[in-house]
Amino acid sequence: MTVHADAGGPFRWARAVRGALAGLLRRDLETSGRRPWSEFVDLAEVRVLDATLFLDRVLDMGALLARAVLDLAAADAAAGLPLADRLRAWPRTAAADAGGHDRVLAANLTAHPPLRGAGDEEAGQWWDLAVEATGRLLANHPTPEGARLVDLVLTHCPTERTADLHRRVRQALGSAPAAAMTGKVLPAGAERAWAWSPILPAPLLAGYDPLLAALRRARPDGPPDPRTAPRPQSRHHTALTLEDLRERAAADGPLTAAVALAGAPDAGAPGYAIVLQRLVAADPAAWTADVPAVLAALVLPGLGAFYLAAATAAARHPEAFPAGAAFVVLAARAAL
Repeated sequence: MTVHADAGGPFRWARAVRGALAGLLRRDLETSGRRPWSEFVDLAEVRVLDATLFLDRVLDMGALLARAVLDLAAADAAAGLPLADRLRAWPRTAAADAGGHDRVLAANLTAHPPLRGAGDEEAGQWWDLAVEATGRLLANHPTPEGARLVDLVLTHCPTERTADLHRRVRQALGSAPAAAMTGKVLPAGAERAWAWSPILPAPLLAGYDPLLAALRRARPDGPPDPRTAPRPQSRHHTALTLEDLRERAAADGPLTAAVALAGAPDAGAPGYAIVLQRLVAADPAAWTADVPAVLAALVLPGLGAFYLAAATAAARHPEAFPAGAAFVVLAARAAL
């Protein structure tokens, strides 16, 4: 997306186009009842021309508008437009949603850092914006765009700006709570420091060392890299796998597998409909021998509905319902 012709003079409506596109993003951000962008959104991965695929995944038009704004700014940068002109229409989006504005700003600044050794006025403007944004970003939970900018700023900050940067970082993180609090509900600042810790230098986390050490013992997997967005799980994903439940059923019977399924942390997830369908289809005689007992073991009505649907689908199998279908129907109704 660009307002710059391949050849010839500048487009006379370029400034109006920038303002209009930023205005569309602002209107989306300030829409009443609007939810924040999905945790799976990474603006670096959004493509305007791939809107169908993206909308299928995260259902967020706002991120597409943000990507369009960023693409236009990238074309402006490539054409040599000054930073101040590229971002002229952006501050109004901050009034609508400061967090959304900072994500877009962070993505733009990370994509167009000043050249190494550049000491001109524009480089100074970039660092002013980047250092200020770093403080605001660290005061909130990390986003992929924000984390990449924070990492860039902390790694390449000019010496004369380091003291101000570190002051802002410490102010954003706040005071560290005692390590003894790890067994309790942690303050928001502690969880935030934990989430940012993979990219923060050790000196900036000095006060948090005891707390972070205790958290690493309690959460050995550690925090994820904040520079990347988590991948959305398939709606068919389940904590207990089909293979695990099939092995339990083969070793100890369907009731044991049903009890394990009912105790799963995501019991009732849509994916268990397919899991139960395949379990029952693999051994219809065992899974339909005592329908009321299986229903009782599954506990949750949703799991019971998945199971009855699977049992109904297996009814055509000659080994299904050894006690007789009529008996099963009456017993199932009594169990519900």
